[in-house]
Amino acid sequence: MAKHDAEPLEGFLRPLRKYFPTLRGGKESVAKLVLQEILEPSKAIEERYRNVTLELGDENSLSGLILAEDKDSVTLQTGPTAAQVQKVAKTAIKSRKPSALSLMPAGLLNTLDKEQILDLLAYLLAEGKADQAAFKHAH
Repeated sequence: MAKHDAEPLEGFLRPLRKYFPTLRGGKESVAKLVLQEILEPSKAIEERYRNVTLELGDENSLSGLILAEDKDSVTLQTGPTAAQVQKVAKTAIKSRKPSALSLMPAGLLNTLDKEQILDLLAYLLAEGKADQAAFKHAH
């Protein structure tokens, strides 16, 4: 593949790697992977997106994403705002349990019809550009 051929593909993959860091291959394999992740969100969860429940010594628990961890503490994002970031001393943690379920809900495509699913795949293949060939499909 010539360098100029690889640049648009790399431009397509770069923003997706934030969420799917192991993406490799052409646009078709990327679209297939993204579709698979939507269909089976809990099949393979990146650790940075895995919820963890911390059981605390005072019989309370906290659940969220681990933002940082050092030898003394764990910083947990328990909700969507900055006010919901909590730093917990490791001495206060009785146990930690990673969730087997993805934060992405299952069944996201259940409310879409065939046309909408094909449009989603076309969007992924066309890098979001309406003038690309993938958008000029008939179904």
